[in-house]
Amino acid sequence: MAEKKQHFREPPKNYISYFIVFLLISLISVLITAIYYLNWGSLGSSLILIFSSVQVILLALYFMYLRYEDKLTIGFALLPLFFIFLLIIGNLIDIHFSKVDLIEYQNVNNINK
Repeated sequence: MAEKKQHFREPPKNYISYFIVFLLISLISVLITAIYYLNWGSLGSSLILIFSSVQVILLALYFMYLRYEDKLTIGFALLPLFFIFLLIIGNLIDIHFSKVDLIEYQNVNNINK
């Protein structure tokens, strides 16, 4: 009988790296909560999206064993991060134009008074 070939590398039996990643994910969760309660507005939402993306990458690579898969599987799994990147860029652009519009609006109201 022919042996069945595995398509991924065998994950290590060392659990210390998984515990360190778990601590990092927990720390990022605390950081995201702090950013939310500091109420930084649109900049805060961009930072939350960035840190959440890091969390997703860590979860996918370590706890879903994605780093032991082939490159095509990794590409398809991490494709949504491209769309999150577009959301972050759009949010940062919106922050810039919202502040400019707000300053112009305040200047027009002060002139009319």
